[in-house]
Amino acid sequence: MKTMTLLILLVLGVVAHAQPLVVEIKPATRSWHVNVPVDVVLKVTNASKDRQTIKVWLCSWERNWSSSDAALAWSPWDCDKNYEKTEVLDPGGSKQWTLPMFPTRTAKPGEHALRMGFTSSGGTTVWSNPVVVTVGT
Repeated sequence: MKTMTLLILLVLGVVAHAQPLVVEIKPATRSWHVNVPVDVVLKVTNASKDRQTIKVWLCSWERNWSSSDAALAWSPWDCDKNYEKTEVLDPGGSKQWTLPMFPTRTAKPGEHALRMGFTSSGGTTVWSNPVVVTVGT
């Protein structure tokens, strides 16, 4: 009986600490070449039963993102009028962006496990699951 009670408490603890936001990434192709851009769809979904708000830079939204692999990058852009915009995500709702990424000259050929992290301004970073891309020459 003690084992069952402990198991139930552990499951409840995991559910209680589940992240309300889920980050997914989907590259247009898994075959990448140095300095050749690949569109990567970045998606943040509200996985909770409550509304969630995120703060994202209006123009330079790429600043809310980070790559787990410094050799898989993107070129930041300039913005004239930039401010933090609050986005409301209903339960099951999502927001997505497309980011042109590329392997830098320092990227080693072969497989790379890419994870992308989303940080709502002032919040903690939520990471995607890894997606394996192959960097060729």
